Amino acid sequence: MAKNLSTFFNALLLAQKKLAIELYFVGGCVRDALLGELSDDFDLVTSGELDQLRALMTGWDFECSLFGTLSTTLEGKQIDLATFRKESYNDQSGLPQVFPGTIEDDILRRDFTVNTGYVKLSEDSIANFIGETGHLSEAHKPLEIAFSHPKFEEDVRKRQLRILHKDSFKEDATRMLRAVKYTTVKGFFMETETQRALEHAVKERIIDRCSKVRVREILLNLASANQGELMIEKCIRWKLLPSLQASDDGIALSSLGFEGLSVRLNDQYPETFAKVKKGLLTLLYAYRGQLDFFDGAERSVQKLARQCEKIKMLKMDEPKPLYDQLVKAEPETVIFAMLLGVLNEARYAYYKTHLEGIRLELSGDDLKDMGFKEGPMIGDALKRLLDTEIEHGENYSKEKEIEWIESVYDEYGH
Repeated sequence: MAKNLSTFFNALLLAQKKLAIELYFVGGCVRDALLGELSDDFDLVTSGELDQLRALMTGWDFECSLFGTLSTTLEGKQIDLATFRKESYNDQSGLPQVFPGTIEDDILRRDFTVNTGYVKLSEDSIANFIGETGHLSEAHKPLEIAFSHPKFEEDVRKRQLRILHKDSFKEDATRMLRAVKYTTVKGFFMETETQRALEHAVKERIIDRCSKVRVREILLNLASANQGELMIEKCIRWKLLPSLQASDDGIALSSLGFEGLSVRLNDQYPETFAKVKKGLLTLLYAYRGQLDFFDGAERSVQKLARQCEKIKMLKMDEPKPLYDQLVKAEPETVIFAMLLGVLNEARYAYYKTHLEGIRLELSGDDLKDMGFKEGPMIGDALKRLLDTEIEHGENYSKEKEIEWIESVYDEYGH
């Protein structure tokens, strides 16, 4: 059996019938279909028990989240299955307590009215969302909305964000970050009361009370997405970056000549800078004074943050520190250093021209053939040779390396 969206949803359809339960598409996929757009993922909710549903979905791999949601990925799209539920927020961490609920409860837990449309899982709705061939296509049939907030269709049509109640952002501050995504990528705007509620939550620094791990994960997802740098810059303007003082989170890369620098570097060194992660770089620069914010993030992000922390402390006027810091540096780290002013384009050009390609021709075996005894002195001699080439900005020929080794041979007790 081919595993794709069509076969998966049809398997769900059979399970729905067998268990005599109801399954609904909900949230972003319904909203996007009404707008004639393709969705990045699919959320479904059910009146049934997920364990029973999973037992019937043999051959399909699921992961279970903190809140009991079943997730899988097909054709690059994430699919989440959950039960109707009610959420309660006893603090402002943004992490709710979850209870079984009704469809009405499920509607009220949504972030914005545009995500409250529910469409019954059926042959027609499957074809509507993914096309009859199993490949993603634009919606081609009128959607039958089974349940929704009264303002759902109006707000979708107007591309208008409306929270469901005045304390929505206080309950879950990450909803403000989702507003950043919708207003940047989807072209939505906030209606007046929602805008006021966001401004009030910002003034009270509600984002600082939210779970740091959860906020960081969302920020990194925004940063890595299409238009990531624009979303992070909007977070900066709206003062939505946790742990930063108001005086610190008002600087965006666009005000530092980042685009011009990025274009120049890409023109000169396309093999290095063609795929710079601009969103992540924007986020790293915003936290340039508090890079420990990324401790605990995924390994590649932590590595980049540590490179940035180390490079901002160093003087790179001399060839050796210049080489040491740049030889393994990610392109984002290089631009980070330039934006901070600890590295300029001329020094980087010197590194690329004179230092980057330096590699030793001689090996430990060559030194043994020259009479060196096995042991740490071989490594020491090779390190000194490499340092010498770096200091002179020259990749020696093998003959010149042999000449240099012979000049220090006696120093090693031979």
